Amino acid sequence: MNLWEEVKSAGWLKDLLMDSRTISWWSEIFQSTYVGRKDTWDYQWIFSCWLRNSLCITPNVNLVTNLGFRADSAHNRDPYDWRANLKTVPMEFPLKHPKFMIRDSQADSITQKRYYEYTSSKNTIKQRLIRKVKRAKEILENHRAGQNYGGIINMIRYMVKG
Repeated sequence: MNLWEEVKSAGWLKDLLMDSRTISWWSEIFQSTYVGRKDTWDYQWIFSCWLRNSLCITPNVNLVTNLGFRADSAHNRDPYDWRANLKTVPMEFPLKHPKFMIRDSQADSITQKRYYEYTSSKNTIKQRLIRKVKRAKEILENHRAGQNYGGIINMIRYMVKG
């Protein structure tokens, strides 16, 4: 992140991303990371990759389970977050290697909207309401299946948090 100030003033993101909304989003993220308001490794890694014109492989299906959605987690504490319990799909073998490698702008756009802009839009009233309804539904289903939340008051607290 040491080079952020230099490349920021040179308009580097405009050349890389081309979409003004995405440029604004990443500028804010990189600035927050640069000054220490964001304590995470992934934005720094993305910055480093982009600065070196690197490409990253993103599978078409989810291959891993993120176990980090718990109360004691460093960043993602909400077990009802849509990213918390993604279904995993096993890798298919033999792997199919591409004949060539180039940036897939369409895939980048989908990833930006689905995974990154989600974090900035998750606090809109509509998004919060959708999350709370989904959380309440899952908590009630878990309660019916025998999960104990320590009484009705605690169960309601779980439903409305976040």
